[in-house]
Amino acid sequence: MISICALLEFTIPGHTETYKPEGLSSSERCGYESPESWRPSKDAIYPDGTPVMDIKEVLEEDTSLAFSAPLLALADPFKDNPVVDDAIRRFSSRSWNLRKCGLQEYVAYWAGNGAKLGRIIQGRIVWDQTGEAA
Repeated sequence: MISICALLEFTIPGHTETYKPEGLSSSERCGYESPESWRPSKDAIYPDGTPVMDIKEVLEEDTSLAFSAPLLALADPFKDNPVVDDAIRRFSSRSWNLRKCGLQEYVAYWAGNGAKLGRIIQGRIVWDQTGEAA
C-alpha cells in the first residue's frame, strides 16, 4: 500500500515523514536524512505543497520546546475515550504537553519558534523563506 505524506520534518537526529490517516491511525517513517540528502521514497506519494519543517536548529537552542509542543494527531482513535482522557490529565505537567492538535496548528507552533519552513514541489524541498531547493 502506498502512503500519502502529510508532513516532512527534519529534527535531531534525522527526519520523520508523517502520512495521512488510513482508517483510524496515521503512520510515520523515520530515518537519518538531512534536507540536502532526503529523496522521496518509492513507497509514498508526496503531493505538491506538502509542508516541510526543519526544527533541528530550534531544538539545538532549546530542547524544552520538544516537551511543550502539542502532539500532532492526524487521526485520533482515542477520541472521546474517558480512559485516555483521564491518563492525559493525570500525566500532564508543566514540562510535558499532551495536548493534541492538527497539522496547521502543529506547523504554526514550530514556525512561531523559529523553524525553517518549506514545501515539497515536484519531489523536491523548496524553502519558503528563500525559494531555494534543498
